Parts: sequence; C-alpha cells; structure tokens
Amino acid sequence: MGTVPSRELGGERSRWFQRDGYAVHYQATGEGEPALLLMHGFGASLFSWHKVMEPLSAFGRVIAYDRPGFGITERPLPGSWADPTPYGDDENIWTAAALAAEAGGSGNLVLVGHSAGGRLAVLAALRHPDKVAALVLVAPALGRHPGFPGWVRALAATRAGRLVGPRLLRWLIARAGRLIGLAWHDSSRLRQEDIEGYRLPLQARDWDRGLWEVVIASQPAALTGELGRLQMPVLFITGDDDRIVPAYETRANAARVPNGRMVVISECGHIPHEERPELFLAAVSSFLSTLSAGGEAGQ
Repeated sequence: MGTVPSRELGGERSRWFQRDGYAVHYQATGEGEPALLLMHGFGASLFSWHKVMEPLSAFGRVIAYDRPGFGITERPLPGSWADPTPYGDDENIWTAAALAAEAGGSGNLVLVGHSAGGRLAVLAALRHPDKVAALVLVAPALGRHPGFPGWVRALAATRAGRLVGPRLLRWLIARAGRLIGLAWHDSSRLRQEDIEGYRLPLQARDWDRGLWEVVIASQPAALTGELGRLQMPVLFITGDDDRIVPAYETRANAARVPNGRMVVISECGHIPHEERPELFLAAVSSFLSTLSAGGEAGQ
C-alpha cells in the first residue's frame, strides 16, 4: 500500500497527544482566551484550517486537530480498545476536551466546526454547555447527513465487512477528484498545495481501516430538533453555492437557535475557510470581537 506510520508524516508544527493507546495529531498557535478548538469535516484534516489558524490566533489560543479516523492521527484497530469505540461520538467529545486541556485551552472553549465537525461541536455544546462559550458552525451537517442506517453499520462491522469495506473506500477515494471540485464554487482556485494537503492522510498506515471504523461508529441522529436548546452565542457561516449542505439548510438551522447569527459568503462553496478565507475571517473576527466586548451575537 505504500503507507507509513502516522508520526512519520508530521511536520515541524506537529504535536501529538496520547489518548488511550493511540496518538492524536494536532497543531496549536497563539495564547490567551478564548481558546478556539477547530473541528474539521468528514474526509478532511486539520490541513483544512491552514489558511486561517494564524490570523485567528490574534483572539487567543487556537488548536486544530485530526479527529479519530482522519488526517494523520493514529488509527487504532479492533481488538486494541475496550468499548466504546474511539471513533464514536462519545469518545470524540472526550478526546476533544482532553486535547484542548493538554494544548493549553481555557476552560470555556469556542468550538469551530465544519460540516460533520459542526455536528460534533453542537453535540458537545448540548452535552457540556458549561464548557462551551460559543459556537462557530461552518456549513454544519446537522440533518442532511444523520448517519448510516443500522443495517449498514451492522454489516460493516462483520468480519467480511471489515475486509471488503476498506477496499471499497480505496476504490472510491481513487475516483474522488470530482468530489473535491464539488465542494468548491470555483475549483480553479484549488492550488497544487491544496491537493497535496488533501492527499497526505492517504499515506498514513491503516487510513482505510480507520475510516471504515468511522462508518461503523456513525449514529443516525439528526440534531436540528435540538438546536433550540443552545443558549450560547452561535455563528453560522455558509457559502451561497454550497452543493453539499445547501445554504437554505444552514439558514433554517440558524433560525432555530435563540442566540444565533447568520453569514452567507458569496461565490463560495462548502469550505469557506479554504475558498474564501478573507471573508471567513472577517465574519469570525466580527463575532469574536462581539464576544470580547461582552455583547450578544444576535440574529
């Protein structure tokens, strides 16, 4: 397969946090409060935030990490853990909290979640509202992608499923070029370094088996009906040409949050922080400045 241990793929800014038998890859910059924890989407990695991490550090500590199953975080395999799986929601939330503390994050965090990472950020805020000062949800997948059906997950977890599944993923990834373009409004903006950043995790040992464990652990639970319980300030950001989580869905979800705010970025697809980082930063900076001033992020 030509893969190597995850640690061999890290760069000079890479840091590693040991979590129950495997190492979580992260990067951190800046100091002070609030601490921003950046949570990437499905199939992505902390590379997704590389254009905005340093600018955001003007507001405090910024921590980006590769969620279990993605990037170059190590992939624990079946038999190496006791329940629950490290790829499930519960362990993802505990891992995020432990990492934030390890990396110097303050007690109250601003969670910045993109797509499936936005879903995880909302879930964390619902379960631990005392630990989350605010949310920034970027094209959050809260209802459109509620997880795989139970029968699919049951088949995936069989011995045959775990044998065939990773092979299927390798076949799909080899043909995924069009999906990358689908996430951008203007794919001509993609640079070679972007493509290389997306491909780096495919060099990590057991990336395919780890990703299959994510499929097995996925839970079919939409969160749209729970958004009214969020009492902290929430900023929603979407691109006007998002073909994965359409802008109208994000707008509808923002309307469900008592203390929500909505920003639509023009000529932009599913990944505003990569395709239009300057406009993304303007929106987040305004929101964080409002928090620092002690005001509310009203809709």
